[in-house]
Amino acid sequence: MRQPAHRAVTRLVTTAAAIGLIASLSGGPAAAGPESDEREIGSREVVPMNYAINAYEIRNGEWDGARSYKLSTRAVRRAVRAEGGDILRAYQKIGVVIARATDPGFVTAMRSNQYDDVVESIGATRTSATTIPDDPKPEFRPLIEPDPREDKQWGNQELESLEANEIEDGSQDVLVGILDSGIDVDHPDLAAAIDPNASVDCTNNGIPETDPEEWQPVNGSHGTHVAGTVGARRNGIGVTGIAPGVRLASVKVVNPDGYIFPEYAICGFMWATHQKMDVTNNSYYIDPWLYWCPNDEDQGPVLEAVGRALDWSSRQGVLNVAAAGNSNRDLANKTTDSTSPNDSTRIPNRPVEGCSDIPTEHPGVVTVSATEIDDDKSSFSNYGFEVIDVSGPGTNILSTVDGGSYAYFSGTSMASPHVTGVAALIKSVFPDATPDEVAQMLEDTAVDRACDGATGCVGNATYNGFFGHGVVNALNAVS
Repeated sequence: MRQPAHRAVTRLVTTAAAIGLIASLSGGPAAAGPESDEREIGSREVVPMNYAINAYEIRNGEWDGARSYKLSTRAVRRAVRAEGGDILRAYQKIGVVIARATDPGFVTAMRSNQYDDVVESIGATRTSATTIPDDPKPEFRPLIEPDPREDKQWGNQELESLEANEIEDGSQDVLVGILDSGIDVDHPDLAAAIDPNASVDCTNNGIPETDPEEWQPVNGSHGTHVAGTVGARRNGIGVTGIAPGVRLASVKVVNPDGYIFPEYAICGFMWATHQKMDVTNNSYYIDPWLYWCPNDEDQGPVLEAVGRALDWSSRQGVLNVAAAGNSNRDLANKTTDSTSPNDSTRIPNRPVEGCSDIPTEHPGVVTVSATEIDDDKSSFSNYGFEVIDVSGPGTNILSTVDGGSYAYFSGTSMASPHVTGVAALIKSVFPDATPDEVAQMLEDTAVDRACDGATGCVGNATYNGFFGHGVVNALNAVS
């Protein structure tokens, strides 16, 4: 749970700052172009023109030839929008952007010193006027070939992940830890994404074991499903993750009986820190207590120990994202609980005011609620004013399951990996961003969603207890 920072805050990276960052990585300045390239006809009426814009190639050992234009192409896209142009096509593999503009000052601005570290050259594609359709925003037609089942992933469509992936599909430098029940290493959509050297099993009393046989699933497909939503490869086979280019680590914290005891989770957070992971996904609550109470002689010390592990991981650069839970409860107004402890005899009507669902309610963790396809909060999703940070699709989510297959699951467990995937894309674009900065960008680029009079929802469209700062959006986050 992060402290809500409402949308009025200044964005961390402005367009100009982002372009300046790219400029520092690019080649030398472009040759000076003509002062203007206006096209006038008849009574000197200015007409729309199309332009081909060439980005500089970034020559850096960290980038191979196929990706060397990626950052500079993105910077050119920002520049086009900043100068009032419309992007018709962007070809990041060759560093070419096709744009349309009606302002005769557009080409002059693009050739100015402001962009001379990004724009290598720009020229009109014709000498006659082009035409503008009734809808000046061209229909999106993906350059990337979608995977066969990608059209059934409504969550990806809502987050505009395919469009986002044409700008950024995830860097191999970004490592995402899936703290869960293990990942099927043989699944065709996941095999190439999993980093075995960063994977571990923590369920032997919190002692890390790195044998691949240990960190693969034995009690269901939960972890495999979560992993697919984050980073299933776009390989022409099945589904695609929000960030299909990142690496995944299987961090097994669920034992064969389905429990996630504190020592498992602490091991997972410390392992993620040791492996320098960028983001972790946590679609669970720590057993055996649904809510851990700080004044209890056993629960209080455990809260402290888990909190120390989470705080350490955050200070070392790990962003932790967690599911809000599936009890349709207001986490901001907890009263009693009769479901815990779940490993022995349950205590009826246990007072839980001031107690916490961990890890999701720990400060600094991004807390995620779930949404339906019709824009409502998922009926099962927990909520809470000043508890929920952002939301993501969580009902009827298609993803990978064990045995090389696919299935629809529902839960805040499915919403959280959508957010984790977007966070991974942000880290791919801004590798030096801190966990707090990535979390802030998730909030700043989320799409506002109002309560619309829903019972129990407190707040307004900008921030409320059902959706937090809104539904995350991959395209907004990378562009």
